[in-house]
Amino acid sequence: MGRHGASIGLPAGCFTAMKKTLLFSMAAALAGAFAAEDVQVFVRSVPGKPFVSVNEKWLRNALEVKPDVTVMLFGTNDACNSKVLSSQEAFLKTLDLAVKEILGAQSRLILVTLPPCNEACLFRRHGKEVFGEKLPNERILKFNAILKQAAEAKKLPLADLHAVVMKRGCEGKRSLLRLPENSGVADGIHLTEEGYAALAECVADTIRQAGYLPKKILCIGDSLTYGVGSPDAGKISGTTYPGQLKKYLTAANGKDETK
Repeated sequence: MGRHGASIGLPAGCFTAMKKTLLFSMAAALAGAFAAEDVQVFVRSVPGKPFVSVNEKWLRNALEVKPDVTVMLFGTNDACNSKVLSSQEAFLKTLDLAVKEILGAQSRLILVTLPPCNEACLFRRHGKEVFGEKLPNERILKFNAILKQAAEAKKLPLADLHAVVMKRGCEGKRSLLRLPENSGVADGIHLTEEGYAALAECVADTIRQAGYLPKKILCIGDSLTYGVGSPDAGKISGTTYPGQLKKYLTAANGKDETK
């Protein structure tokens, strides 16, 4: 108390600053605790599988691992595989089903946009005439618009793989797509090892930004989740995106999950 009985208070705003500092410290401690945890990553992926073929049974079987977070990257075949091209209406219907099933299983859901493709390489394996007026990259943009609208409507985090790949372009040695210039293969759809690392980092950043602290992560999708083109394709380790996802999520603890 002062001479006239008044309290000697701290400067204005001091308590607010102290609270913010305390909250920041608590958040940092939680992040450290998360990094120290052994995050389990599960994969359910089928190369060549169109998204519209996903049904309740397939989803429920995948969700039996009871994930805290499910990361879904589906649609490249629907947009680019001439044998299984899908309509926007069918894509949206399947997306609604998947969102309902995953959220209904008490898992958080992260959607991932489809990467662009190198159409010149793609047309070496898939006839251009099959696509009609809507070429692959235009179809990809349409499906990505559906994904973005769903993410906004359902308030779901969105990992923008399309933007990540576009930063390096779809041509030349620096591209994250497998091309003759960087891998000796006229692929144009699947990612290089660096591309899978960029995908893993993009998903890990999205998980952090959403404030999620999962112990179990389920990655579902097609050949991009499977890791086609990677020497570790089909594995939850090494250079596949699920394998590198764990590395990026535990990096803050100084662990090297590649060993």
